[in-house]
Amino acid sequence: MTKETQLRLCNITPKAALNYGSENWILKQKGTQKLEAAQMKCLRALLGLRTPDKIRNTETGERLNVKNTVREIEEYRSDWVA
Repeated sequence: MTKETQLRLCNITPKAALNYGSENWILKQKGTQKLEAAQMKCLRALLGLRTPDKIRNTETGERLNVKNTVREIEEYRSDWVA
């Protein structure tokens, strides 16, 4: 699979499930850290990066032009409530 297809799969499936389930969540800091870590793990694998490479998470997201999952969930919630 191409990187573009892998990125689509990484974005579509988990985000849809998270947005659906997030309506009733109370997101605490530990939960947000786990969500961000899971997203970064996926993105680093797509780029072929390892932990010793010392690339920041923000730079990893910028390389693939991907938003932070936690911020997207918060935006989804604010749209849903309003």
